[in-house]
Amino acid sequence: MDKTSVNFKEYLLKPGYVVLPAEPTRIFCTLGSGGVVTLFDKRLKIGGMTAYLEPVRHDKAWSTPFFACPAIVGLIRLCLNGGSRRQDLEAQVYGGSDNVQARAYKPGLGQRNFEAALEILHKEGIEVVGQDFGGYRGRKIVFNTRSGEVLVARLNQMVPQDWYPHVHAG
Repeated sequence: MDKTSVNFKEYLLKPGYVVLPAEPTRIFCTLGSGGVVTLFDKRLKIGGMTAYLEPVRHDKAWSTPFFACPAIVGLIRLCLNGGSRRQDLEAQVYGGSDNVQARAYKPGLGQRNFEAALEILHKEGIEVVGQDFGGYRGRKIVFNTRSGEVLVARLNQMVPQDWYPHVHAG
């Protein structure tokens, strides 16, 4: 058996969730105007991901990962509490499509989601090393928590079930 091979778990991340797996995992997510932020610790070789739908909370009582700040700050805290050092973390930011054909279209929502992620990561001192935001097409994301690599596929239409393996959904 090849000692360099890794057995990966697979996890389907839904909007409004944060995940920092203990084991090497491929995290899958589909998104439109929402945002995805990945964090990868270059030293520990671990990573996590969050998906959020709105840039800001309208009611402070709703401090959930459906909103950018609780989602991203929550992921950063999980990493730091797990032994990461801020200077070892790198982020990637994805999503923010602006599709006027979408059922729940809100003009400019995607751009505001992108700007919120960049602002939060900047305030937290986390370097952004990759991004793919905007445009008119949704995205499917696969994040390798062991290497920090991200696969992005731009979509003509959002059909999550045609692409994901049968994985645990959060």
